[in-house]
Amino acid sequence: MPSSERERREMQQSDRLVRADEDKVLGMLRTLFAVQSHYTLRELQEKTSQPKQHLQSILDKFCMYHEKGEYKNMYSLRDISTVML
Repeated sequence: MPSSERERREMQQSDRLVRADEDKVLGMLRTLFAVQSHYTLRELQEKTSQPKQHLQSILDKFCMYHEKGEYKNMYSLRDISTVML
């Protein structure tokens, strides 16, 4: 049965998300935010196929997280003048 264990390990590794270059992720985010102004972290993670921690570090630089109000727990792109895209 070692071959089945090896196959299981290989499948787990293939299911892992791979970090893309920050510029590439930023390009994906620009495209997404052109369509819709607010997204949850889960939506962005599904659409960009990026690991959560990597995506959050990029979002912290270029997006604003809303803790209250209508868009609670959602991200929006920061004002263009405050972010160097």
